[in-house]
Order: sequence, then C-alpha cells, then structure tokens
Amino acid sequence: MDVQQTIKLQVMRRKNGVVFVALAVTCLLALASVVAFSGSAQQAGGGDSGLVIGLLIGLLAVFGLLHFTKRFPYALPYVAIIGNAAISFGTGMQSESMSNILGVFYGLVLAGIYMSLWPTVVSIAVNAALLAYFVSSQGDVPGIAGNGTTIFIYYALVCALLIAIWSTAGHLAKQMEAFGAETGRLLARQKEDKEKLLEHAAAVSSNMTLIAKASEENNASFVEMNTAFHEIASGANSQVDSTLSINRSVQETGQKIGEMLRSLELLKEKTSGTSGRSMEGGDKMDHMFRSTTEFQHSIESMSKAIAELTETLGEVTRFNESIQQIAQQTNILSLNAGIEAARAGESGRGFAVVAQEIRKLAEMTGRSAEEISEKLGNVSAQAEATSGSMNRIAEQMKQNATVTLETRQAFQEINASIAELDEMTNGYHDMMQSIRTAASSIQESTEHFAAVSEQSSATLEELSATVETLLRQNMQLRQLIQETDGKIKEMVQ
Repeated sequence: MDVQQTIKLQVMRRKNGVVFVALAVTCLLALASVVAFSGSAQQAGGGDSGLVIGLLIGLLAVFGLLHFTKRFPYALPYVAIIGNAAISFGTGMQSESMSNILGVFYGLVLAGIYMSLWPTVVSIAVNAALLAYFVSSQGDVPGIAGNGTTIFIYYALVCALLIAIWSTAGHLAKQMEAFGAETGRLLARQKEDKEKLLEHAAAVSSNMTLIAKASEENNASFVEMNTAFHEIASGANSQVDSTLSINRSVQETGQKIGEMLRSLELLKEKTSGTSGRSMEGGDKMDHMFRSTTEFQHSIESMSKAIAELTETLGEVTRFNESIQQIAQQTNILSLNAGIEAARAGESGRGFAVVAQEIRKLAEMTGRSAEEISEKLGNVSAQAEATSGSMNRIAEQMKQNATVTLETRQAFQEINASIAELDEMTNGYHDMMQSIRTAASSIQESTEHFAAVSEQSSATLEELSATVETLLRQNMQLRQLIQETDGKIKEMVQ
C-alpha cells in the first residue's frame, strides 16, 4: 500500500468515527422521540416501538463493530445512510410529525460528511423516496400540510448545495491526492537516495578498510626494506675495508716482484658495466650481485695465479739449491785441483791459477745463489701471505654474494607488495654506476671496486633515509585512513 492509499484510508476511518458519533446521537434522539410518544404508540400498537429500538441498537452495534475492528471501511457510509433511512422510516411509522422531515435532511448531512459521489447519490435517492413517502402519507400533519412543494424545493436546494460541496471537495481531494502522490514519489526518491548513499558509504568503508590493510602491509614491507638496506650498507663498508687491505697487499707485492706484475696482468679481464637509472632497488641489487660475482672470480683467478707463482718459486728455489750444490762441488774440485797442481810443481803452476779462479767463481756463485734463495724465500712468504688474504677475501665475497642474493630475493618480494607505490618510489631511487673493471692491474681493479662499494654504501644510506621518510608518511596516511573509515562507519550507522 502506497502513501496516497494510506492517507485516503486514514481519512475514511476518521469520517466513519464522526458518523459513528452522529449515529449515536441520532439513535438517542430517536429513542427519546419514541419514549415521548410512547402513549400514542401504545394506543396504535406497542410492537412498532420495540422494532424501532431494535433497529437503533442493531445499526449502532453493526456500525461500531465494523468501525472499531477496521473492517470494510469503504462500505460503512452505505450502512450509515441506509440505517439512518431505516431509523427515520421506523420513527415515522411510530409518530407523524415534522421531525420526520428533519430526519430526511439529517440523512443528507451524513452523506455530506463523506463528500463522496456514490454515498451522496445513494443518500439523495433513498432520502428522496423517504421524503415522498412522508409528504404523501402524512400530508395532514401540521407543517407538512400544504407545504409539500416547498419541502421538495428545499430538498432540491439542499441536494444541489450538497452536490456543489461534493464537487468542490472532490476537486480539493484530487489536489490532495496529487499532492499525496507527489509526496509519496518524493519520499520514495528520498528513500532510494538514502539507500544509494548508504550503499556507497558501505562500499567506501569497505574500500577504506582494504586500503588500511594494504597500508599496514606496505608499512611492514618498508620496515623489512629498511633493515635490509642497513645490513647491505654494513656489508658494503666491511667489503670496502677488505678491498683496501687487498690493495695494500697487492701494492707491497708489486714493489717486490715487478716481473710478477706482468704475469698477473694476464689474469686481468676487462668487463664492461652499464650505467643508467633504475627506479627499483631490486635492479640495483642485481647489478651489485653481478659485480660481486665477477670480482669474486677475479680474486679466485688471482689466488690461483699466486698459487702457481708459489709453485714456480718453489721450483726456482730447488733449482737454486742445485746451483748451490754445484758451486760447492765446484769449490771442492777446485781445491783438489789446487792440491794436485802444487804436487806437480812448476809444471802445475798454470793449472793452479785456473783452479783458483774456478774456486773464486764457485764461491761467488754460491753467495749469489744464497742471496737468490733468501730473496726467493721472502717473495714466497709474501706470496703465501697474499694467497691467504685472497682466500679470506674470496670467502667474504661468497658471503657478501649470498647476502646480496637474499636481498635481491627480498626486493622481488617487496616489489610485489608495493607495486602501487612505484610512482612514489621512482623519485627516491638514485642512479648507481655500474662497476667498471679495468684489466690493466689488480691494483686498478681493487681501487675501482672500492670506489663503487663506497658509492653503493652512500646510495643505500640515501635509500634507507628515503624508506624511513616513506615509512613515516605511510604511518600518517594509515592514521588518516583509519579516521576517515571511522567517520564513514558512523555515517552508515
């Protein structure tokens, strides 16, 4: 049931309530009239009086029952009009008086209360027939006698007035219905707009909840990223120190074994690095991982070369020992030759001079061999120390490569969770220079790697500071999202 029908039903029930009161008053008046004329009625016949009273009580009971139980509200006007006509007819049957004519007009008043077409038509027809009966059957009653035409004229005027009132009321009722329909449409539209607003608010609240959850996940990712940056920066600083230590060792070794530098130059390989800007920390870690692996290979190759050099020095040492032994044997032979020359006398004097020169040459050769052996021992010790440093650095490079690989994997996972923030993070990723390897010397390689490591450490510190700034901004954004979500939920409730 729409709003217009509801209003119409409520108006009809109010009219029925007014008519119920009017019928009750009418019943009381009719009952009083019956009691007042009970004497003459008893002379005419007492059964009619009881019939009228029964009709009064029955009409009032039926109308009241239907009205208060809210059943058949649109049929009650006809019950009232026909019941009133029946009461008026019964009263007229009991007594002949001018009050019967008033009962007819009272029936028109009841129809006027409803201001409806068919109740009015029924009331006019029923009461016209009743009026014609009273005028024709009670024509000798004072007030009616000789005034039948006048009474009908008044009745016609009242009917015309009632129809005019009904027409005006109908026009007003139509306007009220139109107003009610418009009000109903406005209320329905308002309800629809309210439901849409609640749906949109609920959707916004749901989206705000998802955004808050994503913000919390991003916050955790930022924390992990910041921790990874700190670990990588610490490892890079340690790697720089180790590289500088290698550089110093290589310089000391280069000063003592100049010839070995040319051999070690064969171990140097030229590598090309690419330079460019990358907006993702994962790409930077890829470059660092490749550079670390290449440098690790260079260190391993250099360690192998040093090991080969150590073996070569060992062979040279053994060869030098053979020379010393030969010199000693030569010295002994020269002594024996000198002794034999002395025994020979004058004829062996020339041979004695030759034996003496051979002994001097053997002694010189022995001293040179001893000096060479000492120098080779120093070079071999330095080479072994350098090889140990290389092995330690190679192990550390493996650890750094492992950490870099794990960090790269962490970056891949982080990039998946912060894909929506790429535009924000693009401005905070600085360009890292790709590592250049110069194959001219180990010193140049180590200095180059140290410079790149220092630059990488500085860039990581900048990225760490940027991540901390993003972390603070993300926390502020999450707080604003939570406040907005709370306000939207309050609006929905």
